[in-house]
Amino acid sequence: SKYVSRFHARIDLHKETHALSIKDLGSSAGTRINGKSITENFLKPGDHIKIGKTTLVFLGTNMKQHTLSNIEHRQIWLFYLI
Repeated sequence: SKYVSRFHARIDLHKETHALSIKDLGSSAGTRINGKSITENFLKPGDHIKIGKTTLVFLGTNMKQHTLSNIEHRQIWLFYLI
């Protein structure tokens, strides 16, 4: 999409809490969670993430928390594009 920067936002896994956060990387269009502009925000299942004109719904993860700490680079996060 022409409304999404090449490096628009980043999603991070916080190993201590097993939580996911999203951080806007200084994009011109910005990143919104549930209609609010953010610079960084923790994600909860059901959150609507808007990047440019694209909206993703964060559905959660398909793994249990104790499993997340055992896999470094193979995390699976579930999003639904609307």
